[in-house]
Amino acid sequence: MPKKKFKCPKCDRTFSMPAHLARHMNTIHGRKTRKKVVKKRRVKAKRRVGRPKGVGRKKVGRPKGRMAARRKVAAPGSARLLVQMQAHYRKLLAGREGLDAQIDAVTRAIAALRA
Repeated sequence: MPKKKFKCPKCDRTFSMPAHLARHMNTIHGRKTRKKVVKKRRVKAKRRVGRPKGVGRKKVGRPKGRMAARRKVAAPGSARLLVQMQAHYRKLLAGREGLDAQIDAVTRAIAALRA
């Protein structure tokens, strides 16, 4: 049985799989080809008789209520990073105050030279 050949409409390249042709079209010719997506119908699972609703289900997602307070706010080791960043911030603020004082002095000297 001969293999199917998928030919590029823009150049003479041929491919053995449609995914390879699509990748070629995207990278070489800059065009995206999309497959038509077929939605599958979800089949609802039947509940066994004599079993109450919700029993045996796993809870997924973010905890709510009392459990939300138990969540960790930051990763371990981030406290040290926070302290380092705060120290750097204070250092930058101190540098800014020094620069502001220098700018004021230069401004006053310029004003004195103009007068």
